[in-house]
Amino acid sequence: MSYTKCALKALLNLSEDEKCRFAYLAVTGKLENALRDHLAFTIQSSHDNVLVGRDLTLDRVGLGANGQHAERSPRLDLVVFDQEGHLTEASEVKLFYTFDYRLNQPANVVGQVHMGVLRDATRLEMLTTAAPHAAVNLLLLVCHANAQALANHYDKVSKYDLHRPARHQIEDFTPKLLAGFQAELQNWQFESLKSINLGERFGMNVGLTPIIASYNRKLPG
Repeated sequence: MSYTKCALKALLNLSEDEKCRFAYLAVTGKLENALRDHLAFTIQSSHDNVLVGRDLTLDRVGLGANGQHAERSPRLDLVVFDQEGHLTEASEVKLFYTFDYRLNQPANVVGQVHMGVLRDATRLEMLTTAAPHAAVNLLLLVCHANAQALANHYDKVSKYDLHRPARHQIEDFTPKLLAGFQAELQNWQFESLKSINLGERFGMNVGLTPIIASYNRKLPG
């Protein structure tokens, strides 16, 4: 089992304080970086024989084009090196709010989400040529926030106006999102892990479903 998948499964053992913290971050901003950092720390603290990095350019990883400026080099969200400094695993992380998949949501919002994942998948597939022994993963962190009775003045701390679309959400669109990516990325094996109830913040119930997709070099395409 990959380091990243083990770390994802460890999310099931979050303490109540950690769940509250992630629920707060989810409904006041974007949870993506906080969860990525948590996964990185989980891997690093569980394995003495690896080094874990976050948001590193391909240059830093040792795979950038010669002469390519580091600031322009693509970045990898989560990377794991062995003791000899060889890249053993690389992951790209994307967080989604399921209310973006409401039937009345403008098509360009869903399109932007999909294009971001497809770009990450292409980057990782290219990475396997330069680092043939490295495992690569797409991490899709699906956040389902459903408003009940919103707290007074919550709109003042809702960075992305999350209270507006979440108020009208009924259905959890996680299965629809997963099916769409499975159809588009047929050389990737997707696994949806057990959903995690992060609890309630500001009158919004927050759940998280981690999905991991691993690139399968043996499949045609």
